[in-house]
Amino acid sequence: MNEKIEQRIGLKFCIANGISCAESLKILQKAYGESTLSKTRAYEWYSALKSGRDVVKNHVKVDQKSK
Repeated sequence: MNEKIEQRIGLKFCIANGISCAESLKILQKAYGESTLSKTRAYEWYSALKSGRDVVKNHVKVDQKSK
């Protein structure tokens, strides 16, 4: 699985468990090091996921169509 998708799923998990965006980003940085999403991108995805937009599902569908 693509690391970026894994990180988005990780953000979704953090939201479900009441973990703040800042703390979620720290967790991602610990797990992915230099491959971590940028702070800006992490906050964008966190906000979208928290508002109910399932960006992970949408992203996977787009990737599958392009194959």
